[in-house]
Amino acid sequence: GRVVAWGCDDDGQCSRAPSLADGETLTSVSAGGSHSLALTSTGRVVAWGFDGHGQCSRAPSLADGETFSSVSAGGHHSLALTS
Repeated sequence: GRVVAWGCDDDGQCSRAPSLADGETLTSVSAGGSHSLALTSTGRVVAWGFDGHGQCSRAPSLADGETFSSVSAGGHHSLALTS
């Protein structure tokens, strides 16, 4: 589906959801203090909003064949579970 968000948008955490690849969909979302995360149908994590602590841009590299299976956004950090 698509992300629908509302409320404080000072850092784009509601309005700047990234584009997806053709055929890719969002399967889950998580809202942090000033950033948002989503998990895609391909096991990819997308993030947007405030990135002052790397919570959007510093996702770790995964081993070959490993994908993300769930995500959670904290105040200034992000967590993910892999498959």
